[in-house]
Amino acid sequence: MTTATNKKLIRLFFAACLLCIMAACGLFVATASGADLSGLDAAAADSNDPLQTYRDKQRDLQDQMADLKTQIANQSSVIKGYENELAEIEAKMLTVQAQLDAIQVGIDDANAQIEKAEAEIADAEERLAERRAYLEQRLIDVYIYGDISFLDVIFETDSFDDFIALFDMMQLIMDQDRHMMNEITKERNAIARNKAQMEKMRDELEVMTYDFKDMQLDLEALQNQKMVKMGEAVSTKEGYIAMLNQFEAASEQVSAQIREYLASYGDTLSYGGSMIWPLPSPWGKNWITDPYGMRWHPLSGDYRMHTGVDIGADGGTPIYAAADGVIISVGWISGYGNTVQINHGDGITTLYAHMSRFGSFAAGATVLMGDTIGYVGTTGNSTGNHLHFEVRVNGSHTDPMKYLN
Repeated sequence: MTTATNKKLIRLFFAACLLCIMAACGLFVATASGADLSGLDAAAADSNDPLQTYRDKQRDLQDQMADLKTQIANQSSVIKGYENELAEIEAKMLTVQAQLDAIQVGIDDANAQIEKAEAEIADAEERLAERRAYLEQRLIDVYIYGDISFLDVIFETDSFDDFIALFDMMQLIMDQDRHMMNEITKERNAIARNKAQMEKMRDELEVMTYDFKDMQLDLEALQNQKMVKMGEAVSTKEGYIAMLNQFEAASEQVSAQIREYLASYGDTLSYGGSMIWPLPSPWGKNWITDPYGMRWHPLSGDYRMHTGVDIGADGGTPIYAAADGVIISVGWISGYGNTVQINHGDGITTLYAHMSRFGSFAAGATVLMGDTIGYVGTTGNSTGNHLHFEVRVNGSHTDPMKYLN
């Protein structure tokens, strides 16, 4: 089965799964209660700290979105696994088909050899019959030196010696005929043996054909099973994506409510007490390339304080605001390159350096925990793509790991 056929089947399976996706989306709407914002404004109005109510809801949505992204990534891995398995199955099917084609060539060749042998046997039998008839006729009426009958030879010889000489000559001719008949018979038998061998080979190849066709059917059945399972995985992933879209829309709505509240009542910038990791998965704590503390500087070679943590990541990876706050500055800082600084209140600020480019926020804008403020790069004094992340308390740097969740 060709790749084009596989793609066609995959599209058919996906189309068959659309109803499942639609039904699943209906279920997701019912189960995605975390995205339901009805009553949030009333709850905030009744709360002693409306802003905290909004922020709690926002964090809840972000947690659920993180879980959904993990589920989507897991389903993507499952789908990739099925794609790899289907590729292996198709490779095996191509190998089996190649074997079947080769076997068919062998069968066709054997049939051609058998047909040729049958023609040669028929020709040999025809020649043998002609030679046998000729010999029998010679025994009845032998012609020597013209139209002289066997009796004429006996009665018209002048002496017994002449008779013996003529008889010996006739015997020699008949012996030659018998020898020729024996040779033709041997030739016919050899051809018959070759034909039998070809027939045996053809029969064995036909048995192999049945075996390979059974294998082909098994592979096709396995292929269909894997494609059904992959279709189910795609349906599940699409359902998670539908849920994620709902949560993202709800998160945007809550963000708008928070900004509206801050615009109406002002922002005391009270630090919320925790920070999220400023990069998405998989760029977690295992990707810290240079921790906070004294170190030998990789460019200058000086032994000096490293005022933040360096987190390795691919260029272009989104950088998140570690907590709610107000943008202090967006721009170039010598050594740091493209840098964003955020005030989180209570004297706590964060710094994000070496960005390739900035997000959509300008200085003075309110950002929420998890907002994308820029993208990983290697601007400024940098040895490669990474995020340099700092936490400062009343202007003094401190170990960011004490604040990061």
